[in-house]
Amino acid sequence: MLRFWQLGELPPGLYRDEAWNGLDALRVLQGEYPLYFPANNGREPTYIYLVALSIYFLGRSVLAIRLAAAIISTLTTLTTYLLAQSWFGWRVGLLSAWLWAITVWPMHLGRIGFRAVLLPFYLSLIFWLATEAYRRPIWWRWLLTGLVVGLSFYTYLAVQFTPVLGGVLLVYLWWRGRRDSLRSGLPWLALGTAITLAPLLWLMIQQPEIISGRAGQVSIFNQAINQGNFWGTVLRQIGQAIGLFFWQGDRIIRHNPPGRPLFDLFMLIPFLIGLGLSWQRRQQAVIIASWAWLLLMLAPTILSEDTPHFLRAVGILPVVFFIPALGLSQLASWNKLPNHIRLGLVIGLVAAAAGMSIRDYFGQYARQPETAYLFEAAARTMAEAVQAESQETTIFIDQRLWEGWPSIPFLLEETQTIIRFQPENGLSVSPGENFAVYLWPFAPHEFLYPTAAPAKRLTIERGDLARGDLDPSPLPFVVRYQVQPAPVEPSILVRFGDQFLLHEADVQLIHQHSLRLALTWGLNAPINQEIKLFVHLMENETILDQIDIPLGQGYWSQQRWSPGLLLQDQFTMNLSQPYNPEKHSLFIGLYDAATLLRLPVGSENDSPVEDRWRLR
Repeated sequence: MLRFWQLGELPPGLYRDEAWNGLDALRVLQGEYPLYFPANNGREPTYIYLVALSIYFLGRSVLAIRLAAAIISTLTTLTTYLLAQSWFGWRVGLLSAWLWAITVWPMHLGRIGFRAVLLPFYLSLIFWLATEAYRRPIWWRWLLTGLVVGLSFYTYLAVQFTPVLGGVLLVYLWWRGRRDSLRSGLPWLALGTAITLAPLLWLMIQQPEIISGRAGQVSIFNQAINQGNFWGTVLRQIGQAIGLFFWQGDRIIRHNPPGRPLFDLFMLIPFLIGLGLSWQRRQQAVIIASWAWLLLMLAPTILSEDTPHFLRAVGILPVVFFIPALGLSQLASWNKLPNHIRLGLVIGLVAAAAGMSIRDYFGQYARQPETAYLFEAAARTMAEAVQAESQETTIFIDQRLWEGWPSIPFLLEETQTIIRFQPENGLSVSPGENFAVYLWPFAPHEFLYPTAAPAKRLTIERGDLARGDLDPSPLPFVVRYQVQPAPVEPSILVRFGDQFLLHEADVQLIHQHSLRLALTWGLNAPINQEIKLFVHLMENETILDQIDIPLGQGYWSQQRWSPGLLLQDQFTMNLSQPYNPEKHSLFIGLYDAATLLRLPVGSENDSPVEDRWRLR
């Protein structure tokens, strides 16, 4: 359930790496079947083909991109149990599977559309199959293991470290004995691997950048990263990699609640007990295999920037859970305590760890504004707004938005009513009577002035805030302009001064701390000064919250606003406290930005006697 609950909504948005997987999956559905996808720094194909299957049934949606991750991550619970049970017994198997299921890092991997989620599944499956083949040597078990080994190279870049791991373990097993099993099995293992790996190897020979491209950009061998101090960088990276277990995890918000370590305090004692048991049993082959796996698969994050990077370190999953599972198993069998106390202690620890993971992930991380920013939620919100437009509305989308955020072309299909354009060149076709323009907020909008003539209604709505990785603060992502025919004789709610008419006013409570306002204004005569709108949320005569914005929100020159054109501002007012209609009042008014003088207020037939109007 932790992988599937609100899967399409949390984390919010659709990050560009997820969207690129979706775009390439659409290529697959159109009949292209590459072994490697070069876009977006290059990606292995398995996850993209799984996404294509999901899109085939669910359509172009966030859920379709993430569903494959949720299913694979859920299946890894089974392979984790099978492997841990095979190495350490049923109790450690169940506890390892439970820790995989409830820990934030693998939980998050199962909720985002990144291909890294495939590697723990393949590693646990390979080790389980290899263990069964080694213990009960039959040719087809070794062949099957080899086939899966070859397939694993189509998953994620960190898999390229597994040949070293496999070589170390084979040398160790050869040295330990049972060479007859290895002699009979290794040719079949090699054959199976060759069968499934050969197409990718041939492609790598033709295109060696598949191996070196992205790795070279982030490697600490790159002087731009090590700053000329390679060995100092290595030592620092090792320390940071060790830190991921308990004191500081990945700081990149897309990968992890920033800085949250892999294990919480409830797993500290079991982890330490597991370490002690591992040392006591260090002669056992399964302990050697576990530590070789863990240490060697830390190499991808140690040898690259941003250590500990939870995507590059994904190869330590799920074996890392065997250590605290061993500790929990030892607690459960500790005969110095009564049975019910031992059982209660273990259940309490794993339940508390699950509760903390759920709180940290669903209660905090997935709902933080920073998480929405870095998963590019504003782009997704814009795409969903386009999807919600009336079928009679022609949609124009700024080319900069379409090309800059891949979630937009993934979620939207360019049709006769969805048209890309470049603001510098104006609208590419005649817009018609009813159209909407989605424009980058800093792009020129002068081309819209002739389209918003008298007898038209112009709606201006600012999109959600967005913040890129390098942006110091969030900025509006998009501005939506909609032009429609205006009512022939619009009614008048209230007059402000001699020139301004409020025709419509709508207030919606989005949630306790947010109001959505839509105010439709008209003019009696042209204006040559800047007029601003204020909105006050009040309790008695105390202003609790306020906003001040120009009419048109700064996205329409008031000097180009002609009488007969209705201008509707749509915007959100965030509140510092929950809105209570029984205690709170909402007032609006207009004032001259130069003199700060408020415009007098009156109804259509009354003399103006106030400088503000009660909206609610």
